[in-house]
Amino acid sequence: SPGMLARHYSPRAPLEIRGSDAAERILELLSQEGRLGWLTFGTPPSHPDLIVATMPSNASAYASALYATLHAMDMAGVARIIVEFPPEDEEWLAVRDRLTRAAVPPA
Repeated sequence: SPGMLARHYSPRAPLEIRGSDAAERILELLSQEGRLGWLTFGTPPSHPDLIVATMPSNASAYASALYATLHAMDMAGVARIIVEFPPEDEEWLAVRDRLTRAAVPPA
């Protein structure tokens, strides 16, 4: 079953899951890789090479929007997608699992 694979619904662009250092990583990569995607809970500063998706703070709504958002980032031609790691609460367990699987590089 597809949901049991280590790599599942991965975007074409490499995906990184970051903690509180996400903004620093974005600044570092903007000078190196060009257009980036960022899934965040906040409102980051605008930059012409940064495509931002402010994600829902509700786990269920986030899960519903996740794959469409990753697909939109791919369609926008980003070189890399940075994702702010969601809360450690149990209700976010499925979202964290999906993100972890989406971040697995191709074999």
